[in-house]
Amino acid sequence: MSVAIGIVTGYGSMYAIRGFMYIGTIFPWEQFQQPDITGITVGRLFILGFLIMAFRRIPAIFMTYKLMPRCVKGWKEALFMGYFGPIGIGAVFYVEHTRHLFPKAGEALTDEENNLVAAMVPVVYWLVFFSIVFHGLSIPALDAFYRYKGVAPIVEEEPAEVRLRFDADAPPPNSYVNPKRSSVIVHNRFSRPVSGAMLPLQR
Repeated sequence: MSVAIGIVTGYGSMYAIRGFMYIGTIFPWEQFQQPDITGITVGRLFILGFLIMAFRRIPAIFMTYKLMPRCVKGWKEALFMGYFGPIGIGAVFYVEHTRHLFPKAGEALTDEENNLVAAMVPVVYWLVFFSIVFHGLSIPALDAFYRYKGVAPIVEEEPAEVRLRFDADAPPPNSYVNPKRSSVIVHNRFSRPVSGAMLPLQR
């Protein structure tokens, strides 16, 4: 079972890396600064990126986290869950599929449709790029900040049960599988690594 999980995880990582490499080669960099054509500028894209990071998930999670007491134990975990919601390959797929459903830029019957076609691709690609950088740098930045401030790692007194999306998903290292419920029992979910000897693991 562990070998199968390792193979599936390896293939997933391999395809994800290739996917992001391909996305990097097709980024419409020149369309991120077109004030006279689409009205898009780098400054506006930065503002949009920060607004999306702040309001896309966090408010909804804060309003509903009390309905999920087994998964989210407090507002800090709700903030963590709402903050780390990256925009990635799925968004690129949808915008490319949408582009095939609309006329090419300049060939639509209305100005509104032309403006939509011209703006949607650079906006979505920018949000993907912004999310990758924003979320990718968050963990090392927060870790460095916590170490500088001397913030001790959080150790949860009780474990939490988390459902697996697929049976072949690799569980975190600080967890053990509950095969009867297709879930894992996770210890210390939202913390920096601590000594494994301190965790009540079941191997």
